Amino acid sequence: MMYAYSFTISFGALLLPAFLAYFSPETIAIIGGLGGTFADITLFRFFKNDMKKEMRMLGATKFFKALGHIPFMKVRWVRDVIGFLIIISPFPDEIGIAIMASAHLSENTFRVLSLIANVIGIYLLVSIVGAIY
Repeated sequence: MMYAYSFTISFGALLLPAFLAYFSPETIAIIGGLGGTFADITLFRFFKNDMKKEMRMLGATKFFKALGHIPFMKVRWVRDVIGFLIIISPFPDEIGIAIMASAHLSENTFRVLSLIANVIGIYLLVSIVGAIY
């Protein structure tokens, strides 16, 4: 499942700037952000509900135990901010979504944060490409 979502990033990065000839960057960002948010909500539900056992096992590894000893990682909003920044970035959203799901974020809050992050990320991508070409 993660491969399918991560695989689409290259197509999106190539197709979204092509729409600049027909639509404004704001329109592309809003429509793309809505689509990205629907996909992110699906993954968020999957991580939060269906992968509880796997997330607990992953959290028991040495790496994640060491991360847990870092003082700022114990604060939930720090994990939310890290997840938010990963969703904005061109990196696959799955990493940020998993971090946010592990922070016990409510689905409604995640929806809003995901929409904002996706719109900002797509707007930045399209604007940078538009400025270059």
